[in-house]
Amino acid sequence: MRSVCATSSRVVVLSNGGRQLLIDVYGVDEKKISVVPHGVPDSKFSHSLADAKVSLGFEENIPMMATFGLLHRNKNIQFPLKAMQTIVKSIPNVMYLIIGQTHPLVQLSEGDSYVHELENNITAFGLTKNVRFVDKYMHDDELIAYLAAVDIVLTPYNSVDQYVSGALSWAVGAGKCVISTPYLYATELLDNGRGFLTPFNDTAHLSSLIIKLFQDTKVRDRARRNAYDFGRNMIWPIIGAKIEEISRDLISSA
Repeated sequence: MRSVCATSSRVVVLSNGGRQLLIDVYGVDEKKISVVPHGVPDSKFSHSLADAKVSLGFEENIPMMATFGLLHRNKNIQFPLKAMQTIVKSIPNVMYLIIGQTHPLVQLSEGDSYVHELENNITAFGLTKNVRFVDKYMHDDELIAYLAAVDIVLTPYNSVDQYVSGALSWAVGAGKCVISTPYLYATELLDNGRGFLTPFNDTAHLSSLIIKLFQDTKVRDRARRNAYDFGRNMIWPIIGAKIEEISRDLISSA
């Protein structure tokens, strides 16, 4: 990493946390570091989720959550599954979607063993009617359609050092109500009322937070709007313009 940064005229990172890591850990000259956010599609803000739910075959008022992306153990999906045991007592019809396939590299080493463990947890916790796998890698439009339908997006990852997340970026860009564990990127992206943090593996806190957000539409919608407004700085045309600006600057100074 030090060699790559030393020989580069400019280093692009996707978050301020990544920038600080390069400075503090790798001693990179801060003048050569540019922060360009993770890009997201410019999707419309969904004022009502009912039509989106119906279009996917769900009841229009069903409370829905989702975690999405390539599946591996650091996704820590067993954490919200444990919390679901309490949530269903207050919200019996809540639906939690686990969207995505096993990560290709994980597939090579252990197959779908993680998914099978989650399936066993779902059965053991009595959640077979409340959790659904959407076992596919989605194209952009299809993923946007699912995001438009869910009330809450969870990123319950267990690695505090994770400095970027495409799933979290997309959720914020789509104006979703997000609950996340406090890994580096989440603490940065969900700051200033753009989402909610829950301590690592604290099932009591997570379950109570989810129940509160399903019951308080105003709090949920305020976070959604804050996230969506901030996400306009992350849409692909804006990101492309930033990369173009960096490229022109490098060329002119060569």
